[in-house]
Amino acid sequence: MIHPSKNILLTGGRAPATLHLARLLKQQGHIVCIADTFAKNLTSVSKYIDKSFITSAPRQSPKDFVAEMVNIITDNEIDVLIPTCEETFHISLHKSNFEKHCMVFTSDILLMQELHDKWKFNQLLKKLSLPFPKSFFTKTQGELSSAIKEVNQFVAKPVYSRFADKVIINDKNELGNVNINEKEPWVIQEYIEGSHFCSFSIANKGHLSAHAVYPVGYRVQNGAAIYFEAIEVPEIEDIVTTIAKDKKYTGFLSFDFIKKETDGKFYTIECNPRVTSGIHLFDSKDAFMPFKKSLSICYPKENNRMMLTVAMVLYNLAETRSWTSFWDLIQCMLKAEDVVFSWRDLKPFFAQFMSIFYFYKLAKENNISILEATTHHIEWNGDML
Repeated sequence: MIHPSKNILLTGGRAPATLHLARLLKQQGHIVCIADTFAKNLTSVSKYIDKSFITSAPRQSPKDFVAEMVNIITDNEIDVLIPTCEETFHISLHKSNFEKHCMVFTSDILLMQELHDKWKFNQLLKKLSLPFPKSFFTKTQGELSSAIKEVNQFVAKPVYSRFADKVIINDKNELGNVNINEKEPWVIQEYIEGSHFCSFSIANKGHLSAHAVYPVGYRVQNGAAIYFEAIEVPEIEDIVTTIAKDKKYTGFLSFDFIKKETDGKFYTIECNPRVTSGIHLFDSKDAFMPFKKSLSICYPKENNRMMLTVAMVLYNLAETRSWTSFWDLIQCMLKAEDVVFSWRDLKPFFAQFMSIFYFYKLAKENNISILEATTHHIEWNGDML
């Protein structure tokens, strides 16, 4: 059990992963506050939240965001600031403003940038002699065309992207329409046939304190996984440990992998230095200590299963084309718990529908997709460095 005297401020209340973290920390005895750019976000309505705050958008109004966050921290005597979503990069950039008043659970911005930038991260893997897909950095249509000739099949994506929303796989026609320039470069990678896996870890000064791995089965189209089952993969843990130790990393650390069919190796595809859905595999009984250095590593119970039920219905159940696949899906859903629904904390389950409506309105106002709207106010594309 963590000492129950910490006042903790989480950011990114829109995410189910943040809700889960808030529940864990509150059940371990802490006072938990939440901040986000809009009211009635998923986490703010939870009974596990002591105080909720609205801030300016860090992407559009960074100075106001920093000033408001400092006021929240000082007025509420916050001990630990834990960013969770992509606002993590904005907090990392202005870390010196916050750590005068409390501990800030994230690494410095140059390291965060290296992990978030898909090309720089690829070069880090090369330096550490870890398996990675053959890759090319491109900033013109001509370079794009030359790069795809170097591989049999390709995956193309912006250096800064999220949720696989702009990923192009083996479609040369679509590649010809991308917006690419010096400020918006793309990475071309060799397409690897194999099984997909994700990891979620917590590190403090390079030492892992928690680690989970789950295979990617049910997902939103070609993007994020929405069904999570804890498994043990020593090869992946070794890769994560190597990177965390080399960078002396502090914060949440998540990776995507492909186990190549031909050689059985795990190729690291990209890094998300923030909270991801692997956190759902932990519960309050685990020795879950995100901001304390631990000599041991906390693992979730093997075969623990969680899911985003609404997403499973919208993106998988609705798309089944046979009774066999329908029955397989139903069986999987019956074995798992929903990551949002809790009889002891019902409001977040209904708030997720209000959040969807909020992002729908934001998408319409800005002529973007609903998926893009979820990070419109908080995303980081390296443009402030």
